[in-house]
Amino acid sequence: MTLTDRSVPADRTMPTDRTMPTDPAAEPTTPQLVLLLDWASLPAGRYAAVAAAAGKRRVVLAVPADEPVDLVGLLRAGVRALVAVGDPVPDLDLAMAAAAAGGRYVSAGLVDRFVASVDEPAPPDRIPLTYRELDVLQGITQGLTHRQVARRIGVTEATVHTYAKRLRRKLDAVNKADLTRRAIELGYAQASSAER
Repeated sequence: MTLTDRSVPADRTMPTDRTMPTDPAAEPTTPQLVLLLDWASLPAGRYAAVAAAAGKRRVVLAVPADEPVDLVGLLRAGVRALVAVGDPVPDLDLAMAAAAAGGRYVSAGLVDRFVASVDEPAPPDRIPLTYRELDVLQGITQGLTHRQVARRIGVTEATVHTYAKRLRRKLDAVNKADLTRRAIELGYAQASSAER
């Protein structure tokens, strides 16, 4: 599955069993362009790329069924519909129709994961981070320099430096090693096999 623009007729009927109600004022009278994104084909800084795309179009996102992805966060970032890679074509059609109509959709292949993520309380000591902070933190915990992180996520090195300072302040860390340790403790990163 790759990046695709697809026009979906707005008057297409959708079953109500797995779709969330749509806002009648948001329902289009003409076909809407829907953007289908494959999570695996997105560049580093995936959350930011999805949020940027969702700001311009109605996005349907195909995510791997076995990879940990923040489904609720993706919906909050503007994704209209979520499907699992390998879901049957009718699920994809329903997702595309829901997105075109301004609704929300979570495919049957992801419903259990979605409900579990909504029901699961966040750890009390987990500090909320923005998607961009998570992108920078991921690069730092992988041992990348600020310059390498900047190239990976498409910002300046100074911007990465600013995010790193914010992260150190938020996570109460004094340097990169301490920041990595705190990220592992809080569940934002996993220890490498050599550290386990």
